[in-house]
Amino acid sequence: YIRFVNLDDENRSRCSLTKTWKKFLLDVEPLRLYIPVAKKTIEQKKDWFIKQVMPTLSGIMISDYGSLDIVHHNIDYGISKMSKEMQDIVSNSNPDWKKDID
Repeated sequence: YIRFVNLDDENRSRCSLTKTWKKFLLDVEPLRLYIPVAKKTIEQKKDWFIKQVMPTLSGIMISDYGSLDIVHHNIDYGISKMSKEMQDIVSNSNPDWKKDID
């Protein structure tokens, strides 16, 4: 990701490494900079829902005089769009959830 070079070529990718950088690299092995993302929990999903969805849902409910019809009428659609990750999270909390929706 980083190279210290002598500017000895028009094309920087062909420039030679500095002596100090070459010496440093002798004792260095490649390092992977990727950190895998931890699996989400149902609590993290609830927290996201409260912070991100609730303001909009609250506004919709208020405009519909407190009705939750939008939720009730669209729950099947939401279930059909759930990712595999979300299905796994739900299954950890409620293993029989699929039986309940059929």
